[in-house]
Amino acid sequence: MNVFHKAVQQNHLVEKYETKTAGREKRLDALNGQIEKLKRFVESRGLGDAFAEYLKSIAPKSIKQRLKEEKAEEPAEGG
Repeated sequence: MNVFHKAVQQNHLVEKYETKTAGREKRLDALNGQIEKLKRFVESRGLGDAFAEYLKSIAPKSIKQRLKEEKAEEPAEGG
């Protein structure tokens, strides 16, 4: 009887996680569809380069990159 009970529990868990997985797969499909629509929109408007620059501008920067940018922004000191 104990083996039967464990088998029933295991089947219940498998069904539960299959349901969760199916829901997540549907969500992924929907998100992938939205990504494709966004790509087509960006391409149709000729915004590919501008979008790439925007993504580059919001990307996390290393400390070395930040220091380099700050140094470049400092006014030139001279006589």
